[in-house]
Amino acid sequence: MHRTMSSIALLTTTLLVATAAVSGPAAASGSTGVTRDSILTAAAGIREPDIATGPATDAAVRQIVGRACAADLDGAAQLYQWRASSVDGPGVTGLVVRAAIVEPDGSGSTTSRICAFAAMTPSTSSEHRLSGSYTFGVEVGYTETRELKGLMSGSVQLTTVLSVPRDRYVSAAYLTAAGSSQRTVHTTVESRVETPKTKKQLKTARATLVKSNAAAKRTYKKAVKAAHGSKAKKTGALKRYRASRARAEKVYLRATRTFVIKRTGHTDVESEAFTVKASNYEEIY
Repeated sequence: MHRTMSSIALLTTTLLVATAAVSGPAAASGSTGVTRDSILTAAAGIREPDIATGPATDAAVRQIVGRACAADLDGAAQLYQWRASSVDGPGVTGLVVRAAIVEPDGSGSTTSRICAFAAMTPSTSSEHRLSGSYTFGVEVGYTETRELKGLMSGSVQLTTVLSVPRDRYVSAAYLTAAGSSQRTVHTTVESRVETPKTKKQLKTARATLVKSNAAAKRTYKKAVKAAHGSKAKKTGALKRYRASRARAEKVYLRATRTFVIKRTGHTDVESEAFTVKASNYEEIY
């Protein structure tokens, strides 16, 4: 099957898309604004031939290419063609991309380049983070091979980006990566710890309660007497009296309680190891 624009060339999970007609050094790895959602959408579209021509897949790839290759695809730059293969492994997904980009050269003409890179993200959840290492390589002009190695970290991993003038021709791009997709989980475990009380402790706690309540009552009576019939002052005195009794009751209950609830925090790391390989060799016309 071989088509352009409204059609597609497919080989296993490798995809060719021609989007429109109209160079630079390697860029550092990282994410550069590429989102996890765009990687998931693009990889799913490339993986499933029935939806690979859909607008969601094309929009996701354009977003990734525009960010990764520093190309103003909403402005003067044009994405002429792209090829991508899906990256699939336990806990990780992504794509290997070669994109033909045409841009103004500042002199009224245009220049073309091939931008190649790979993008990966945890497939399990947005809370997972990648770790490990990768090797990303390209074949230039069928004779020269360039390989770049790097470390993975974070929820979105972009390999080092290679941009080559189109007349040099990037005939293939490939990725090998090994590492893990991890998530740190914090949990709190509650346990009941018995704290038995002696008869003496219970008796002391009861006596303290009685003494506190008696003192609160004396204070209340004095406040009522000093209110001289003022309803507001009497109401205030009653509130203070009730609050004093409530505090004394809490102290008593704490002193006589025969158990406590102990809360212990635990930190666990969920990890899924992966080793992935992906490549694409289809021509860019």
